[in-house]
Amino acid sequence: MIIKTGKYNQFKISNFFSYFFGICSLLFGFKEDGNVEGFDIDIAREIAKRMDKEIEIISITWDSTYQIPEDLKLDMIISAVPITDEKENLVDFSSPYFVMEYMLVTLSETDIKIKEDLNGKAIGILKTEKNCLSEDYLLNYKIESYDDILTMFDNLRNKNVDGVLISLPIGVNMLPGNKGIYIVLEVVKSNKEFGIVFTKGSALKEEVNRILEEIKEDGTYDDIYNKWFNYNF
Repeated sequence: MIIKTGKYNQFKISNFFSYFFGICSLLFGFKEDGNVEGFDIDIAREIAKRMDKEIEIISITWDSTYQIPEDLKLDMIISAVPITDEKENLVDFSSPYFVMEYMLVTLSETDIKIKEDLNGKAIGILKTEKNCLSEDYLLNYKIESYDDILTMFDNLRNKNVDGVLISLPIGVNMLPGNKGIYIVLEVVKSNKEFGIVFTKGSALKEEVNRILEEIKEDGTYDDIYNKWFNYNF
């Protein structure tokens, strides 16, 4: 999603709709009955409200979220963009507005009932997400890496692995529809953080950081987070 502000009295927001086969981004931004909804959308709307700005939502490609906002004639980008050292050489990031969590999941039919039961056992994780969790944490398990989520869950159901580590958005999408099949043993924070992107030196960064801190302190952030990432199922 992209936000246009600065000399304008309007936020122009664009959202990318097809990240990770639609599973992961579904909670960050999606279309429903002609409206764009999601965690990122609600965060952007709250920022806009507290800056007394209006917003307009448009669509972009995922590749565009990695361009410098100034090149797109925009001031900010918010679209589940991970904060990376490489990207920070090109743009400024807000303070993290989302820290990815991972669920440790196993089959409910097994004798595994607590996380310690999986120590030393085979655990599946996506290759692209292996570096998101600390080495010390992963050393508890025999890690099996997979290219895609479907193959990983096939291996869990076939008991080729004893458990899997999946990102919170995937878990919130998949697990409620599979009650009685899987159980969540643990939810653990990762080092994968999302930030709002600014052109280098943008004066808006300080104001947005202030608002992010404000909504975390007054409970608004928790309300938005729990709306989209409630895993008490």
